[in-house]
Amino acid sequence: MTDPPLPNVDSFTGLAALVPIFEDPAFVFGTWSSGTTSEAGVVCLPMFILSEPALRFYEAVSELGWILTGFDWPRWMGSHEAQQLINEAEAVGEATAEQLARLLTAMVRSDRFCEGVLAGCHDSGLILRILRRARVLGEAARGTE
Repeated sequence: MTDPPLPNVDSFTGLAALVPIFEDPAFVFGTWSSGTTSEAGVVCLPMFILSEPALRFYEAVSELGWILTGFDWPRWMGSHEAQQLINEAEAVGEATAEQLARLLTAMVRSDRFCEGVLAGCHDSGLILRILRRARVLGEAARGTE
């Protein structure tokens, strides 16, 4: 199975459509449920529950082809490139489509192993920066069609 080629106008447009939602000051990415213990002593750990728009983001990333397969995302996360994109706000503003795909892949995969990673990416503003960059790249791609 090979990854769809990026950039793809639909890939950008799908993410860009979420910008106004994520920019809304009233937007809530999700909430943590509290853990419970049943009468039988079964413990249910707290879990992060995505809001409906956050779930749309999560689904769009996958459906629009942003999740790379065969990509060593854990190794990449330790790279200088990854750390710049994550920690330096202006770096995402210059990111290529491939870098956005790597970043989105790493974020989604990390969240599968450590619940709440995506919430942290939202809280830091990283997701909104990615969405805005996808909008810019999409506008540029439409201009070359």
